[in-house]
Amino acid sequence: FIRLQIVQGGFNIESITFETVLKTTSEDIIASDFNVEKAYPNPFNNEIKIPITSNGQELVSAKVYNLKGEFITNIANGIISEGKHVLSWNGMNSRNKNVPSGTYLLIIDNEAKFHSQKIILLK
Repeated sequence: FIRLQIVQGGFNIESITFETVLKTTSEDIIASDFNVEKAYPNPFNNEIKIPITSNGQELVSAKVYNLKGEFITNIANGIISEGKHVLSWNGMNSRNKNVPSGTYLLIIDNEAKFHSQKIILLK
């Protein structure tokens, strides 16, 4: 709480109150350890796999875009548990239609880190 009083073009601070921190935890300080490995096989034909590792439960989003920046599909959007996981994409868009051969951008984030990779679909 701060109270100021204007005094002839200046100011006078009448009182200042600071609130104290009652509790802090190490969880507030330690950043999440989230790792995304290279997708394989790249280039791919039927399916590409994306290994990820998390040191705790967290919200993860994985999306595919074309090089024009147009959204193709969600690979993952939800909470994952601690440990190693493998996401996969079958070369289909969000309407379950095959996308053409080409280069795509894979975007994965966990609210603390952002990761991108170019992936190539060859049919």
